[in-house]
Amino acid sequence: MPDPIKFKEPERCDYVYIDENNKVHLMMPLVGGVEIGLDNTCQTGVELNSFFHGSTHEGVTRFSAQHHLAEYAKLLKEDIQEIEKQRAISPLAFETQLKVKKERLKQVNQYIELITVLKKDYDADKGIKSLQLLENTQGSYPPIPKEVSALVKSATNGFAVRLSPFDNDPLTLFNDPIFSVKRNISKWRRPDGRHHLGAIDINEGLGSRLRSTFYDAKTNTGSPILPPKTLKEKVIEDILAKANLPDDYLKEPDTRDERLTEVKKIIQEELVKVNKDISVDKSTIGGMDIDASYLLDLACTVGEDDPLKEWIGGVIGAATSSEFWDLEEQKQSEAISVFYDGEGKEVNASNNDRMSVKVQFLLAEANIFCKLNKLSDANFGAFFDEEPHATNIAKNVKEGLGKGANIEKVIFDYINTYHAQLGLKNPLTEEQQKEITEQFTKNYNTIKDSPHFDEFFIADTSKKGALFNHQNRISLSFLEFFQRQTKGKHPLGELEGHVEALHSGSTNNLSHKNEVGYEKLEQFKTEVVRLLAENKPKELIDYLTLQQPGSKAPNYSMLTLETQNYIAYNRNGQEILRALEQSDANPKAKQELGKLISPTHVKHENLANVVWSKVSSKPLFEVELNRVASGISATVTNYEREKNGRWFQRTNKVREEQIQQLKEIAEELKKLAAKPDNAKKEEVVNSLLKSIMVLDKIDADIGKESNLFKSSLQREVVGFKKQLQEMCQLENYAIKPTPKGRGFQQQLQEMHMINQGKKPLDLITTFVIEEQFNKISNQEVQKIARDLPHHSHTDQAIEFFAQLTSEEANKVASYLNLEYRELTQSTDKHKLLTEEIPQAFKEINERLLSGFKQEGVIDEGVHEKLLALADKIPPELVTKKNLEKWSTTPEMLNDTQFGSLLKEAQSPPSVVATRDFRRSIDDITGRTNLDSTHTQTFNH
Repeated sequence: MPDPIKFKEPERCDYVYIDENNKVHLMMPLVGGVEIGLDNTCQTGVELNSFFHGSTHEGVTRFSAQHHLAEYAKLLKEDIQEIEKQRAISPLAFETQLKVKKERLKQVNQYIELITVLKKDYDADKGIKSLQLLENTQGSYPPIPKEVSALVKSATNGFAVRLSPFDNDPLTLFNDPIFSVKRNISKWRRPDGRHHLGAIDINEGLGSRLRSTFYDAKTNTGSPILPPKTLKEKVIEDILAKANLPDDYLKEPDTRDERLTEVKKIIQEELVKVNKDISVDKSTIGGMDIDASYLLDLACTVGEDDPLKEWIGGVIGAATSSEFWDLEEQKQSEAISVFYDGEGKEVNASNNDRMSVKVQFLLAEANIFCKLNKLSDANFGAFFDEEPHATNIAKNVKEGLGKGANIEKVIFDYINTYHAQLGLKNPLTEEQQKEITEQFTKNYNTIKDSPHFDEFFIADTSKKGALFNHQNRISLSFLEFFQRQTKGKHPLGELEGHVEALHSGSTNNLSHKNEVGYEKLEQFKTEVVRLLAENKPKELIDYLTLQQPGSKAPNYSMLTLETQNYIAYNRNGQEILRALEQSDANPKAKQELGKLISPTHVKHENLANVVWSKVSSKPLFEVELNRVASGISATVTNYEREKNGRWFQRTNKVREEQIQQLKEIAEELKKLAAKPDNAKKEEVVNSLLKSIMVLDKIDADIGKESNLFKSSLQREVVGFKKQLQEMCQLENYAIKPTPKGRGFQQQLQEMHMINQGKKPLDLITTFVIEEQFNKISNQEVQKIARDLPHHSHTDQAIEFFAQLTSEEANKVASYLNLEYRELTQSTDKHKLLTEEIPQAFKEINERLLSGFKQEGVIDEGVHEKLLALADKIPPELVTKKNLEKWSTTPEMLNDTQFGSLLKEAQSPPSVVATRDFRRSIDDITGRTNLDSTHTQTFNH
């Protein structure tokens, strides 16, 4: 079974991002998280430590970037070696993939070198080395390296915020937060340096004022929280506010209808914000006009003296159902305000600090939004720390909670009132407020279970800047840090221009996975299979000869033996070859592609694979010919050096011949290794087998000699044989004799002695193929299998045939002559025999029978009967001779009796008939037009 290429390069490598121009970027994580850092205070340096040094936390080991890069480079090298060896199939095999992987390898190696240099020569202040202190258990928490802090400070798309929880953590490691407020003195940082219980409350600033306003600790008095209004109540409030009309606006009958029409316009405008399909013109029940008389007399939802609010409620009630509001409430509940979520009926000792943090966090989000959008550079925290604003905002929020009000709106209203003092030219619009609220809700829900609420890093990687979202971490460019840390003194080599390329990319939200070639190869295979299935030979050739974007290599450079088999053994093979002849592609490409998809070439490739698999478990393209050649040369050199160093010399003609044989084989292998593009697989197999068998023969010949001292050549040969066994994984070849008989190796040697002039490949092929067929005990089935293409002689295919009856084998063999199909352990025998083969037979036979009917070989009645049996007849039996015979007994053309006619037709054909069948199989399968000439081909 041919093995398609399997790349080892992973789609995801920690810290590595590859852009669309194949530039490899190393991303240095700042903190874990997508939009808001999940590591704060004492955990801030965790990601950086893991990046530079690796880490172990709670039994989980994380490797450094250098380790990941080294592993990545190793896998890239293996892919490159695999591609280069497979280029024996085609000079341009996987040309694009090879170029891409070589470029990546150079860049990855350059990164490894830069990290090494950075740690060794450019860490004078030990900022990078000190990150390792996070691994100890002594409570050491080193600062972020200076140049990392400087790079973060320069970022325009992310900022740190520092809040004021009551019991704070002094380990705030981000310098220059965009939002910061006055904080209590930590219990860990008392002015006299002594440990004490509880924080020292500074009694001023926003955090302190919020906590003291929401909850009086001295009297244990909290602030009430009224559940927020329902969606319907909020809509009615908004309508009243927008209308700004007196309660008795609809009291006068004479003006009521006209005024109600005006009010309904406002109601309509607000309702479509909830659901664009709502209309206040017709009632949901009965579809009646919603006017004053309907509301007063039919719906009876209002009275003549009712205030405006009741009339608005009546219109909404008529235009919508109660289920509508229930459904909309469910949608709204997913975005319940952070200020009411899980807070109960009052702010008390248990949730006072949390409510204070929520207010601070929303102000910080508003601050970041304004900074990101270049609306203000001010620190909002400094403004709200001052009086009367600290007290006023606290009172406003407290009152809002007591009314079930929209707290976000309460805070935005205060910001807008003092927008000028906050550096804003204009108040925040409703759309801006909505955007801030959504970001606040999302980020707060992300960090609400954080152990500390002192400091957070928030990034908006939808905007350009120094910060990127990569692999769920807020990251920086390592090269940008490297340039700062080295002050530009160390060259970047292969990575020059990478920083600019990264920043010129379309987005700062980087893909977590990289394109490694799987998708292109899979797309290529899928497209080939599609064009084959749709019988589009011209389109297939056009696609195969099409040049790949950004490469000189044509698409056919991605052919593997698997896809070659699909084309070479396709039922429309001759049409494909004709389409290639008629193609406008350049002659060299046509010649090369023609060789790759010719059945003869593919047959040899399959045979070489089958033979080599019987000798070695290692794929042929993984065998390093240079190593084998060098090993043989070293064997000869070692022997000759030892021989020439002896004080006595003697001539041994046999030994000289043996040495000459080894030299010739070494030279042969070197030539093949030097030009892998021109080396045929069968030549490689033949040379390797020759080297194995010659070494065996020399060892055996010397062993038969009567020497006083052990031959030094034999010692060298035996030593290299062990190396060769490892290099080529020759466990299949070196099978020792058993009590029941000789081993494979011994039998081959005996055959080699008898057939000195025969090529080792031919010798072992005969042996291997016979061994394969002998696995099939049923002689009839064995005979059928012998005549199949070599891709059907693999171990798994032979095992499949061994379980078939002769009737089943005939059917499968006929099918395999129609098109390429791999038989493996996973092949569903029942499905193959009852669905796939009948379908293929039917498709071919319908075309054949139609042609014979047009030529008058069969009449309409026989044609109809045979069409009903088309899925049961092997296409090679649909000949003129058989059809004429079957036409004489039309009464037997039915499911019950036709079997006996098939058995007669399936008697062994003559040699001439078999040859003629092989020549005409293209016609049978529709590879040529079914004209009158095909009839004469089947006159046997």
